[in-house]
Amino acid sequence: MLEIEKKWLLREIPDLTQYGFKELKKETIFQTYLSESERLRRIASTEHPGKTVYKHFKKTYVAKGACTEEPKDITEEEYTELFNNSGIADLVKGRTTWLDPEGVYEYEVDYIHYRYPDISIGLLEIEFQKNFKTMEEIDAAFKLPDFMDKYVLMDVTGNPKFTNFNLARKR
Repeated sequence: MLEIEKKWLLREIPDLTQYGFKELKKETIFQTYLSESERLRRIASTEHPGKTVYKHFKKTYVAKGACTEEPKDITEEEYTELFNNSGIADLVKGRTTWLDPEGVYEYEVDYIHYRYPDISIGLLEIEFQKNFKTMEEIDAAFKLPDFMDKYVLMDVTGNPKFTNFNLARKR
């Protein structure tokens, strides 16, 4: 599956309901990257109210902000085995997914907290593959709503410092 997304670093985490957005879900995601030589492979457990879902992902970057991603459901036992035998970097994030007032774009707002040093960061991701085929089309046609200016620090799409792998905590 082709995934085309833009990512922004946030100054603060917004409550988008005040702007007419609909909250779709809240979840906690535990991601573990399996090895540096295959850094595009990861496992994740996602906690939803009442259940946990386990997945294995293979990701290949094809262009700035674009990649192919192959998710596969796995069992808790498979997840545990991969985690115990292969994990080299971990990332825990809280995610709230919002639907814009027009019902077109899902805004994924991630909150990542590190204990040492004691800092937190917020990121906004929007996936565009349903509406656009290239980053050039997105840049020409899509603009964040003006109210987001007070929340967004900068666009970090394609910046390697802000990939989930590089944000992950090394074991």
